[in-house]
Amino acid sequence: MERCATDTDLNLGVVELSIEDLAERWSWLLWECGIESLYVEEYFHKCENVSYVVNGLTMEFENEYAYCWDVNKILLKNCSVLTLFLKNSLKSIHLLPVLSGMQERLEFDNGIILIERVL
Repeated sequence: MERCATDTDLNLGVVELSIEDLAERWSWLLWECGIESLYVEEYFHKCENVSYVVNGLTMEFENEYAYCWDVNKILLKNCSVLTLFLKNSLKSIHLLPVLSGMQERLEFDNGIILIERVL
């Protein structure tokens, strides 16, 4: 992850990430690239779809759990799945090229979360 300014390169294709890679990517975007704001969309079965902007998204791990937080506590206010989840409930993580740059697609058993930088 050496690039910041050219992260919008659409020739990268789809990349599969581990959950640890995703946590490192968020840290890299914040501290190396200065990208603080990320747009989050949550689509889960039997729930209302929600979208919001978070600042300083961070992920850490404790045994089989992953937990995320942001500077303004928007994840907590929106009761986001990202606040606390079992790592093995996350089926896949893909980094996808989109017109605004790269988008992270987190696929869970019962829904997906899309995350991309705010332009």
